[in-house]
This record gives sequence, structure tokens and C-alpha cells, in this order.
Amino acid sequence: TNYSQIIQNLKTELLQSLDHLEYSFHKIQKNALDLKTQDPEALETFEALVSRFSRVTDIFIAKYLRSL
Repeated sequence: TNYSQIIQNLKTELLQSLDHLEYSFHKIQKNALDLKTQDPEALETFEALVSRFSRVTDIFIAKYLRSL
């Protein structure tokens, strides 16, 4: 198994996930953070941010750091 290629693939996956997280972060900044008064679309955007954050941490901790 080529470990350097595995690390490179994980790094690429991590960077793509970080780009998606940043996109969601910038999108959510346009909305107020009071979740009780948000419409369903705004809540969906917030949930996407949380999901993407979870994905980034999973890739980084469970995959990337373990592989290193």
C-alpha cells in the first residue's frame, strides 16, 4: 500500500470538505443566529453547517491523523 498516496488523498478530501464548510459558514453569517425565529430554509442552512463541521472533524481526526 502506498501510504503517501493515501495521505495525499485524505488531504485532498479534507481540503474539499473545508471549502464546503467555509461556504456554509459564509452563508449562515447572512442570517441571524436566533434559531427560534428562523424559517425552515435558514434552519436547513444551519444544519448544513453543522453537518459539514462534523464531516471535517471526522475526516481530520478519524482518517487523516490516524493515517499519519
